[in-house]
Amino acid sequence: MEECKKNRYLRKTPVDIRAAEVFLQKARRWLDVAYLLKRESPDYTSEIAAVIYNVFLHASQAFMALKGMKATKHICMILYVIEHVPLSSIERILLNLYEFRNTMYYTATPATIGDLDNILQVASEFVDWVDSLLS
Repeated sequence: MEECKKNRYLRKTPVDIRAAEVFLQKARRWLDVAYLLKRESPDYTSEIAAVIYNVFLHASQAFMALKGMKATKHICMILYVIEHVPLSSIERILLNLYEFRNTMYYTATPATIGDLDNILQVASEFVDWVDSLLS
């Protein structure tokens, strides 16, 4: 986290409620797409995982906009969220998704639908939790 701050990959910005709302809308859209893909094309596990990653990415951006923070590297955003979000399973899920994203993009290793069920549930909880901060 210190390297993220030192290199300005993570920095303070003004709190931006409007940006948080927009990012949260994007997260919800991606969440709908993830559920649709899981229902309609359950064999497309890599694609579903990529969509779920986008859910976390946009929900994390919404959370950070509410906290007056911005990250320009995914790992810095993930580390910030892990440090500041009280959901117990978020750390493991985010780190696994980040690792899976790298594996998925740079190797031919697929996820299983079982792996994705739990991650999708946590993604939904995370989006709802960020939404509750806007209320």
